[in-house]
Amino acid sequence: MIVIEETINNLIDIIEKEIKYNLQLLELLVQEQKILISSDVTAVEKNIKEQDYLIGNIKKLEEIRIENVNKISEIYGKSDKNLKFSDIIELVDEEYAEKLTILMEKLKSVVENITKININNKYLIESGLEFLEENVKVFYGANEKELFYKKGGKEKKKKGDIKRIVDRKV
Repeated sequence: MIVIEETINNLIDIIEKEIKYNLQLLELLVQEQKILISSDVTAVEKNIKEQDYLIGNIKKLEEIRIENVNKISEIYGKSDKNLKFSDIIELVDEEYAEKLTILMEKLKSVVENITKININNKYLIESGLEFLEENVKVFYGANEKELFYKKGGKEKKKKGDIKRIVDRKV
């Protein structure tokens, strides 16, 4: 019985660490929103490096968690090594089941919030890129050909009539 208790306690510790790292990741994603709005490239790079570090730690914990779940599966004589948490909760003592239920609900909630923030950040990034693309077109006269050629290559406007912010002549 000591082995199962130790394994379940390890699983609980791992889930608690996953929650901690995911909460830190959520905080970084919220910061990223503010950074994206302020267009601070250096801060975005720093933030992404911190996110990568946390994601690496979360992946390592996930691997350890899977090992623990497999060990619990073996201890309880289950052939399916990919037990779901609902299966584990049914197998373990009520004390552990209650704690695992609370932790898994908390982890699920944090991950859902991360997903929502990621969707918002994706929108901010895409909007920023579209804005930059349009500015580059205006700034450099990217649509030059449309402005002064008709179908068949005939001139619509003279090149001198095209309005650009920057002249490409060097």
